[in-house]
Amino acid sequence: MSGPGITFDQIPVDTSLPIRALSKTQQAAAQLTAALSQRALTKNIAVPTDDLKVRQKLRELGEPVTFFGEGPAERRDRLRNLLARSDGVLPEQQTIREDEEEEEYYTPGVQELLATRREIAEYSLPRHFSVFHFLLTSQSTQTPRKTNSGIKTPTRKIDCTSKNCGDRPVAIVRFSPDSNSFAAGSWSGTIKLFNSDTLEEWRLLKGHDGYVGGIDWSYSTGNVELASGGGEGDICLWNTQQDTPLSRLKGHTARVCKVVFHPLKQYILSASFDTTFRLWDLETSSELLLQDGHSDRIFAVSCSPDGSLVSSGGTDAVGRIWDLRTGRGIMILDGHSAAIHSMDWSVTGYQVATASADGTIKIWDVRKVACGATIAASTSSVSDVRFYKTLEEEVLVKDGQVRLPWNGTALVSSGYDGIVKIWSADSWSLIKSLRAHESKCMSVDISNGLIILYGRLLMSDMRRLVASGYDRTIKVWHAEAETVEDVQMEEMKLEKTPEIEIDEDMDVGE
Repeated sequence: MSGPGITFDQIPVDTSLPIRALSKTQQAAAQLTAALSQRALTKNIAVPTDDLKVRQKLRELGEPVTFFGEGPAERRDRLRNLLARSDGVLPEQQTIREDEEEEEYYTPGVQELLATRREIAEYSLPRHFSVFHFLLTSQSTQTPRKTNSGIKTPTRKIDCTSKNCGDRPVAIVRFSPDSNSFAAGSWSGTIKLFNSDTLEEWRLLKGHDGYVGGIDWSYSTGNVELASGGGEGDICLWNTQQDTPLSRLKGHTARVCKVVFHPLKQYILSASFDTTFRLWDLETSSELLLQDGHSDRIFAVSCSPDGSLVSSGGTDAVGRIWDLRTGRGIMILDGHSAAIHSMDWSVTGYQVATASADGTIKIWDVRKVACGATIAASTSSVSDVRFYKTLEEEVLVKDGQVRLPWNGTALVSSGYDGIVKIWSADSWSLIKSLRAHESKCMSVDISNGLIILYGRLLMSDMRRLVASGYDRTIKVWHAEAETVEDVQMEEMKLEKTPEIEIDEDMDVGE
């Protein structure tokens, strides 16, 4: 170095300065950061779903294969925690992990699955483009003010009735396609069918050993009217004219939490605690698809209206969206901090709602591959979420165009705080709050709408809500039916009123 100055070697170094210890606040922050990092690492670690392989890995780590009272799910959690402490993988798995990161892996499928994928593609594509064309070209998009009024009008006068449903908690309730009946599934393993108006029980279905958590009605006119999943891992198919199942679909190795009919009607989806969801063919009673991808138990599965996409979620707090036409995962719903209990698709097919134990509902937009909204829906866990829909036959093609009036413009949720809430599905604002149960409200459903016609499709008649609780009761809210004159009067008010006040936190029918 030329000229005045010093070199790096000439810079004095003083190592005698005291090192100041971290304060208690800094230590707490460092511990919290480390705990969050460890939690994130643990959540992303993939462990085998086969219990025999889990035991083998534990043996390789020199750990006890099992503890007293430990089940397969707890054993997988223990293995995941052990792997997290060793950077997530065993030494011999490092090469496999690197290969997995470089490319996707595929599992072989049966030939029937290929034919099913083609059938789903042929069914879904025309419906997708019809809805897309309507959303793109519609010049009469409803404003939040009109939507909220349309929901508020048929629910302004509500009567609530209650009924005891047995000696165990009622885990799920679902309306029949015509909304004249509903099914209630209990932890006792039974399913009871009730008249929606009188709450009179007209059928008792017995087929499960316990924990009925999944029920869905078929919109088909075939022999199978109802499907259910139970604690023994079976899916029962029912005709409501008899109290024993028509047949059983066997394959899951743990409790089946949700069952959903595919829009094609001849297929059914099921979600299970064995960390998989499966696609079944009702005509052959065979399993077409076994889909893994979750690291823990799956609580929820739902199918988009056109039948192309499936969403799944569970106790790993991460939801996933799959394309049934290709078999590929297309979106990861990562945002909840606790288990996902329920999922439902809007009628448009590009929004899916997820209800979580973290007390929120998140609305995910498939077009943007992002979360579009977060709703603080409960002070406790959100147990169920349902979009309001009209009957499939009422999503009509009118004057050469698809019409979706008022369809999907509301959603309802239930929570462990015992409250059922109705939300606007455009602004996501609270419309009504209904006190349902003193303890946990475990499920909710909203009746299918009936289109009121006088010259044009006008609005849907959202007349009934049903909720079930941990207190072993069911509650039904009946909205007073509207006449054409009532609706015309409301439309006149809408034209004159610049703003519609929204009722929030209104307790009804205790």
